[in-house]
Amino acid sequence: MYTLDRDLEEHITELPDGFIRLGGRDTPFTLQGGGDKRIEAAQFHQTRDANIQERDELRNDPVTRDLDEWKDDPGGYDFPHVDTIRHEELKDRATQAEQFIRDIDLISETRFGIDFRTDGLYGQYLPGIEIIEIGQDSFDFLGYRTGPVLAHEVGHVFYDAVTPDAGHADSDPIFETDQQRTEAQRISERLHGPIPESDIDGISSSRMSESELFAEVFTSLVIEGEAADRIAPNASKRVRDTLIDHFDYRIRLLFDG
Repeated sequence: MYTLDRDLEEHITELPDGFIRLGGRDTPFTLQGGGDKRIEAAQFHQTRDANIQERDELRNDPVTRDLDEWKDDPGGYDFPHVDTIRHEELKDRATQAEQFIRDIDLISETRFGIDFRTDGLYGQYLPGIEIIEIGQDSFDFLGYRTGPVLAHEVGHVFYDAVTPDAGHADSDPIFETDQQRTEAQRISERLHGPIPESDIDGISSSRMSESELFAEVFTSLVIEGEAADRIAPNASKRVRDTLIDHFDYRIRLLFDG
């Protein structure tokens, strides 16, 4: 996964309530900070039944930065980084997907903590030697941390496995409708902020390629499946069905387990 730092920086905004946002949408992956409101929300969250807290932290509901709105319906909304899915859980889910592709010999190794010399490079899949490399974890926006980045690179491995003819003139696209593709773009912006313009006239951003959009939808399905189905039902179904058609029933556990 690659993004230019300057493309991120120009879309980062400090909000009046103490949050810092990447782009124009509030998502668990594009918000940082939160100030006193986040502290108050965390204190309120701790007063809830322990079992309810635990269940709530296993899914991503629509987020709100309005503390009163969240307090009125904490089961229907999430307050960012209070009852959203924590990075440790996202990483565990991504690791299960990575274990799956190792078990079926799609990759030979995953290397973590790589000191990439290229600015904006967070992870990469090297198909020739069947290795995934993940950069050093940071406390950056959540979408750029180890868990989501690992899931994204696993998504690239799966894309290559199910589209051996990708790029050929007569190959069938994964996303068959404009609706599916639009939803996939929505997921990409949810996870990683605005899709930047290409530096080359007439050429789309690399994040608009089918392989990137497939990896983004796969990421959301693996780390926050309920949210993926809510936000991008058609794209999610297409990616899920494509993978189930190519692999045995165990892959369902990545999405439903």
